[in-house]
Amino acid sequence: MITHTGGCHCGRVRFEVVAPARITGYSVNARCLDDNARGTVHGGILATLADVALGYATAFSSTPPANLVTADLALDFAGTAAIGDWLEAHVDVQKRGSRLAFANCYITANEQRIARASAVFLVASSP
Repeated sequence: MITHTGGCHCGRVRFEVVAPARITGYSVNARCLDDNARGTVHGGILATLADVALGYATAFSSTPPANLVTADLALDFAGTAAIGDWLEAHVDVQKRGSRLAFANCYITANEQRIARASAVFLVASSP
């Protein structure tokens, strides 16, 4: 088991996930005070959750874990989440090659899909 941590840009939303090396999803209880003008979770928080979930799932889909850098991240918003809603990111790693890796995910709020995300990662050399 591995412990993964992350959060949003402002630091008010933090999450910790204990999962096996192969990660299938992330969850977070949205409590960031940095909501948008409509009183819903800001899209940047959803983008952060997607980037972290996609990155960790893709990195840990191989042994040893890959050193990845996000090259492209795209999100399509299909719904909203209220502050305090339970958010989950369900990741599907499409391909991890020697130079690029590809993954998709759906973000749900209370089991309803609210965003779709896809990412391309550069497989970087080890430091």
